[in-house]
Amino acid sequence: QRLQYLGNKQQNCTIRLNHVTQKDSHMYYFRFITDKPDKKWTGTPGVSLTVT
Repeated sequence: QRLQYLGNKQQNCTIRLNHVTQKDSHMYYFRFITDKPDKKWTGTPGVSLTVT
């Protein structure tokens, strides 16, 4: 599997992307979604992945 969630859903939201290629080079953002309908947001500034 290419994407693994390694976090604990509390304070750690670590993910791992395996077998990356140049097509995976993008800006990535973490999307936070809670159990409240109006409580979701995107983490900024995000992280830039460059695969050479």
